[in-house]
Amino acid sequence: MSAEQRGVVVELTYTVALAERDPAQGAPPVFLTPPNALPMLGPDWALDLQAALKAWHSRAVLLVDATKAPGYALQALEKGLARIYCAADHPAFDDLSRYAEANGGIVIAERPLVAEVWTPTLPTRQQKRAAKSAKPTSREHEDTP
Repeated sequence: MSAEQRGVVVELTYTVALAERDPAQGAPPVFLTPPNALPMLGPDWALDLQAALKAWHSRAVLLVDATKAPGYALQALEKGLARIYCAADHPAFDDLSRYAEANGGIVIAERPLVAEVWTPTLPTRQQKRAAKSAKPTSREHEDTP
């Protein structure tokens, strides 16, 4: 799998960033996690991210960077993670490759170049206040006799 075969490569950590994107626009990108995401967020996060991407677009591909947490990558592969990235010269590459093959996963040895980074847009203080003031209070819903 190369970026040319699949489209652009997008770095993604949080599924909230998907809400701001239209999955119907062009081919789905290859989503690559940052190297520090798996050790911080764990294997269940990777599986949840994979499921969210599949729900967002059926052909979306997630590539989890396993270089800083090969143990978590093994756990995620065992639970159904489809693809991980690990450089061929990484000490855990051979073990990860064997484990991926045994569990139906794939190890990519060449890290694709990231073209975009999708991060969620956080609401400003003004937007939060406007949303809060627009919400009806519980008294507004009460029926008065």
